[in-house]
Amino acid sequence: MKLLFEQPAADWHEAFPLGNGRIGAMIYGDPDGDCIKLNEDSLWSGYPWPETQKGLNYATLQAAKTAVRQGHYPEAMDILETDFKESADIQNYQPLGNLYLIYESGTEYPYQHYHRELDLNTAVMTVTFDRGGQHFEQQAFCSHPAQALLYRLSSNKPFDLRLTAGQGLIKTCDYTASGIVMHGACPRQIQSTGITVAAVDDEPSGIHFIACAGLETDGGTIEPAADSLRCRGIYGLTLKVTVRSSFIAWNQPPACLETNLISALNQDRAGLGQTWAILVREHVQDYQRLYARSSLQLSQAVVPADSWPGTDEALNLSRIWQQQAPLSMVPFLFNFGRYLLIAASRAGTQATNLQGIWNQDLIPPWGCDYTVNINTEMNYWLTGPCRLAELEEPLLRLCQDLQPNARETARQIFHTDGSACFHNVDLWRKTSPASGKAMWAYWPWGLAWLCRNLYDTYLFTQDRSWLEQVFPLLKNSVIFCCQSLEPGDKGLILTPATSPENEFIYDGQRCSVALSSENTLAIARNLLRDFIEAAEVLGQTEDPWYQTARQNLDLIQPTQLGSQGQILEWNEEFEEADQHHRHLSHLYELHPGRGISAQTPELFQAARQSLERRGDDGTGWSLAWKVLMWARLGDGDHAYRIMKQLFRPAKTAKGQLAQRGGLFANLFCSHPPFQIDGNFGVTAGIAEMLVQSHEAVLRILPALPQAWTSGLATGLGLRGGLSADISWSGLKMSCTLYSQTDQCITISLAGGKREQLELKAGLPLQRTALIQNRLKSQSGAN
Repeated sequence: MKLLFEQPAADWHEAFPLGNGRIGAMIYGDPDGDCIKLNEDSLWSGYPWPETQKGLNYATLQAAKTAVRQGHYPEAMDILETDFKESADIQNYQPLGNLYLIYESGTEYPYQHYHRELDLNTAVMTVTFDRGGQHFEQQAFCSHPAQALLYRLSSNKPFDLRLTAGQGLIKTCDYTASGIVMHGACPRQIQSTGITVAAVDDEPSGIHFIACAGLETDGGTIEPAADSLRCRGIYGLTLKVTVRSSFIAWNQPPACLETNLISALNQDRAGLGQTWAILVREHVQDYQRLYARSSLQLSQAVVPADSWPGTDEALNLSRIWQQQAPLSMVPFLFNFGRYLLIAASRAGTQATNLQGIWNQDLIPPWGCDYTVNINTEMNYWLTGPCRLAELEEPLLRLCQDLQPNARETARQIFHTDGSACFHNVDLWRKTSPASGKAMWAYWPWGLAWLCRNLYDTYLFTQDRSWLEQVFPLLKNSVIFCCQSLEPGDKGLILTPATSPENEFIYDGQRCSVALSSENTLAIARNLLRDFIEAAEVLGQTEDPWYQTARQNLDLIQPTQLGSQGQILEWNEEFEEADQHHRHLSHLYELHPGRGISAQTPELFQAARQSLERRGDDGTGWSLAWKVLMWARLGDGDHAYRIMKQLFRPAKTAKGQLAQRGGLFANLFCSHPPFQIDGNFGVTAGIAEMLVQSHEAVLRILPALPQAWTSGLATGLGLRGGLSADISWSGLKMSCTLYSQTDQCITISLAGGKREQLELKAGLPLQRTALIQNRLKSQSGAN
């Protein structure tokens, strides 16, 4: 499966992303002068500092709590926002810089027969073109085994080329016959105004780095100069790019000793002595070990099933995307999301941020941070159904790293034990509130939501050692939650409360702070459920917090319904400031939670009503979340209708950024601007349409659209340590199940009756069935 282009990238949103979890690259493939934009996942502004909680404090919180108890919601919001003006900013993820390859021979001839592709099956980029009777071929990939970006350019005739580096954080470059050595440093601090504050003598400096672009040529000569390398009469060259930074840990000042960086780089370069063929083979084997675990094919596509045409063709196809072309997009987005996560998140790396590991801006949108009120969590929703659990190790480590600061946040602001984390997190594990409005800044449930991801990974893998690492994190969030619960009119509540980034109308003005919100209570319910189950699995039922969690779970205010049959977002049925708001936080129990399902029919219908009121359009990641929710409701046609909204071009015909969700030419998802969570979320949504296992019954093809007339999905993960291969055509489907252990399960095939199955470890079990919703449609048509 390949992304194909017949022209070089015109901008960053047309370039191909490569990555090995730590090093990222965006490559343009330009025959006139190629550009390689580099990233390394530890290059952030800032340095460690104590969580002194400048801004919000306990006295302010109590004043806001008193105000909401009295129904003075705007006053409570004003009280909180006065303190948020003093809150510390998050720090920003930074671009390393660029490598440039500038042709100095043959440029008087136009290039012809241009072809650029990214092979999702091998994670290798290839470019070919002809110029003046000369044929050129480029190949590039980012190798996890080699911990390097590898780039090769070859030709059938000699040519001249100039290599240079700059921009981003690069301060100096050394050009020698063996390559380019780039030195740089991150800013000590970036403020919300966008001003970079340089280091001063009596304050810590930022993270330093050294990047080496080792150069090997086929024939010709290399001429170093002060600002570049000139390669003359060469038949080809190979670049081996390695990067090391002075980042040690979130709570340690960066070590600025250059000798340490050089030593680490020498170790990396020592493993790069193999032939190109061996480097390619090791990279592909490592990548396919993960990528080949699952797959998806759909038939009746407009374009060939193994390729997706780029820029011009894709934009022309926008005219017929509402007809048949989206079918071609579905497997590409399913596989592209998996490709991106393998490229952006590996054991030992940083977790994926708002743009994965790819960023070209010194002041990126939202700091390119970890936004933990939906976006970071969405980045990892695909790991279970796509059987990529080991890619979640960076998320587990992020949550572990957050604990010391989160305990301090809970102690200082709330006067509780346990762990509290507000919505913006950075490399330095900030847990205190961000600056700005209460609608986003007052929401201390980031870790509690992240725990849902971590526990769900256990449910998929049944890995007890993973659960043993997750349990202390669950417990710390449970402690904070239980000590924060207070009596309300209809049960225990968490007060004051917001519903992330949303507002209501009260007394004629927009307000975001209420007595309670369904989002915070839903997070609490799921957190306590998960903790109780985990304690029972691990034999921790004597833990006093186990009994406290059981008692509180029964007492938490249940989900409330409004006059239109919808789920209430706040404690009252306020007028909505934006009925079509992008966040679906009040539907947390439907997804990613487990509290609303077909087993709770009144709430199930209320969730449907709430989704219908929200509408079918939205930002990129919001559309992906809606796909997941409509899949949970069993409505595949509606889920697919929303998914097709995501397939729109992110740019208008005039090249301007469209103000709604869509895709850039390289299939990056637009919020707008680019946010990678939409890519990961839609992959998870496609899987959710094919398999569901969040209830006691496993559902195969629970939300299959009528337009997906036939297809094949392999290796999809289900909770309980199971996986499934599924094929379907017309009215018939077949499913083969695999289990890690001997177990009995309850299953429903394509909307059919439930049946009990006994599975044996390692032995496949096949079942066939008729697709019930298609039978009903056919009966209705007749």
